[in-house]
Amino acid sequence: LAGLRAHLHALLPDYARPLFLRVCGELAVTMTFKQKKIDLVAQGFDPAGTSDAIYFDDPQTGAFVPIDPVRYARIVSEAVRL
Repeated sequence: LAGLRAHLHALLPDYARPLFLRVCGELAVTMTFKQKKIDLVAQGFDPAGTSDAIYFDDPQTGAFVPIDPVRYARIVSEAVRL
């Protein structure tokens, strides 16, 4: 993840970098092989909504860090203040 983060920061401007990464074993698809994104959107980045690994690009640590319930609550509470 450190290499991926360095690569993204080297190539993309701030507004284009992903804040969250979700690592899925397999994506659900329709009969025409389109991704079913509605479930992913509904689950968001809440770790309680999925068993997939979700990472946050934490500016304080300068790394992608796993999202646990405590970190999720902190991110949501800070976003509400914005």
